[in-house]
Amino acid sequence: MSSNLVIIDRNHLQQIIETAIYQATAQDTWISQNQASKIVGRRRLETAMQRNVVRWEKKDINNPRGRVYVSRKDVEKLIKNP
Repeated sequence: MSSNLVIIDRNHLQQIIETAIYQATAQDTWISQNQASKIVGRRRLETAMQRNVVRWEKKDINNPRGRVYVSRKDVEKLIKNP
């Protein structure tokens, strides 16, 4: 009879849990360009978007007044490194 029993010590279990939580929260989130410009400043944000420092996406590219979303992580990096 073979047993599929796996024994994990407390430290290894803690490491597995921390890794899982980090990976679950590491997904990139998007905020609106308006929210980001309130945090960083409109001119600074638009300059960073033109230089591809801040990633951005527009759902409906044909609509000139459509919403633009920017990466929250990139905005945070822009705050830390002016």
